[in-house]
Amino acid sequence: MIALGKKIGALGEGTGGLYVEYTNNGWSFQTLVGAFGGRMMSEDEKQIAFDGPAGLQALQLLQRLAREGQPAFNTEQARQAFRAGTLEILFTASSLLTGFQQSATGNFELKVGSLPVSSMTDRLPAGGNGMVMLTDDPDRQKACWEYMKFAAGPAGQTIMVEATGYVPVSLAAINDPAGLGKFFDKHPEHRVASERIAMMTGWFSFPGENNSRIIKTIEDHCYLVVAQKQDPATALSSLRKDVDALLPH
Repeated sequence: MIALGKKIGALGEGTGGLYVEYTNNGWSFQTLVGAFGGRMMSEDEKQIAFDGPAGLQALQLLQRLAREGQPAFNTEQARQAFRAGTLEILFTASSLLTGFQQSATGNFELKVGSLPVSSMTDRLPAGGNGMVMLTDDPDRQKACWEYMKFAAGPAGQTIMVEATGYVPVSLAAINDPAGLGKFFDKHPEHRVASERIAMMTGWFSFPGENNSRIIKTIEDHCYLVVAQKQDPATALSSLRKDVDALLPH
């Protein structure tokens, strides 16, 4: 992928070859750690685990990408360039797929591929949304529950996938030949993300009250690596100390 990105970037005319997002609420670092076979913390969430070989490989990859010519974009700039057809390869969330397809129509052909992994036993974080019922009123509870069942069921999940590109949460929806099954047959690019369901695990949220600060700390260290201001090993050691200081003890 990097070699292809360099080849495309060498064409000139303001065309960028390859961009891997690294400032997106910690999604990329967590995903890359998982793709290299690691995890963010131990099973009991007592010990930091991203400071091992997988975390180092993730930061080494980010730095290599910058050295190999990744454009100096932030996440939104990269997405805008991709929509405009001036960035050719973008590693991002599947939830943007439908929007990208709309931008591509009549301008360029859009292809979709799976995130590279080191082993089929690796685990990739599934980001997404949730539904919460907040009313105490019995009638509203009943109406809310009916909607929640619809939204999480085959019909609602089909609507969601068609409108966005999110991976459906319902296996029944995926296997429905009259619903998503039919849609996937006509739009195989939407099926790609769903083919990784067996590898998906929960999006990791750090224990304690500092999750948002920790995510910002991770992004700051990723930036230092991409900007060539720190080598990956130094950045990983510093990141571990900074995250540990924000965890409950």
